[in-house]
Amino acid sequence: MMPMRLFLLFIFLWCGSISAFSQDAHNETIADDVEQIFLKGDHIRLGKMFASTVQLELLKNTGQWSSSQAMYVVKEFFENHPVKSFEVLQFGTTKSNNAFFAGVYKTESATFDLYIVFRKDENGKLYIHKLNIKEQ
Repeated sequence: MMPMRLFLLFIFLWCGSISAFSQDAHNETIADDVEQIFLKGDHIRLGKMFASTVQLELLKNTGQWSSSQAMYVVKEFFENHPVKSFEVLQFGTTKSNNAFFAGVYKTESATFDLYIVFRKDENGKLYIHKLNIKEQ
């Protein structure tokens, strides 16, 4: 009986590690996508990552916005502040198990701190729930 218990324990641990690896790979893909979006100023691709409503804090635009409204606020930001460089500072998980992303967005004349909070839907897909862009 003991070998069967060990075998089942091994299978349980192995499946858990594959799931964790899969989640890490998915998170890296999301982080890479966000980095490319901000380097290209791609408001449409960013808008597709928004939840149905987004808590937005972007310069003077703050509050709860629909995804389409938030996308156009971001479009205006990209048009008025073309990217010179973008640096990923951190991508991880909060204590409440939400993913987050932090970066620095630089233009010719200003530097902005960027912070994004993601939430998972019922299917496990990450959506942007909160977007903060503040000038340093």
